[in-house]
Amino acid sequence: MAKKKAAARSRGASTRKKARGTEESERYNKALETFERAIKTLHKGDVDKARTQFDGIISGFPAESELADRARTFRSICDRRTRDSRPHSPKDMEGVVSYGVFLHNQGDFKGAIDRLSKAVEMDPKSDHAQYCLAASYAQLGDAREATRLLKRAITTDPYNRVLAQTDSDFDPVRNDPTVSQILSSTT
Repeated sequence: MAKKKAAARSRGASTRKKARGTEESERYNKALETFERAIKTLHKGDVDKARTQFDGIISGFPAESELADRARTFRSICDRRTRDSRPHSPKDMEGVVSYGVFLHNQGDFKGAIDRLSKAVEMDPKSDHAQYCLAASYAQLGDAREATRLLKRAITTDPYNRVLAQTDSDFDPVRNDPTVSQILSSTT
């Protein structure tokens, strides 16, 4: 009878160990799945969401120290990417124009208009800033603003007309009668 009780106790302990092992395994698998989702989110470029997921691993699975350590590493990568992607804020007019042109070339025409408008405010006589701003408006199809600014740029430096005649940035508004007129004018 003592052997049966000992065997029963041994089986009970073994079952508890397996249950605990199963719980630990399930917790580890859940942490691993969360980690994999966070990595995929980071690779998709959603840094803020990935940071939140890594934070969830760090706080939600402290017993999984290896995964929590890796999550901390990737969280610092998220922080670095966020810090490195802050908007550039040049202070001088030429820097503002250069950054506006950069945004324009990236296809961020609204951002370019914002920066280039600031450049025109800094130096209202800058034909270069006016020309670039006109090109950004043209890319958005705003013939009225493009014409107004292009006229100002051409008044300051007539060579801007020659540049605009072959500049593909003005293609979206090139068929507008007012744009056609200032591009073909010789005076």
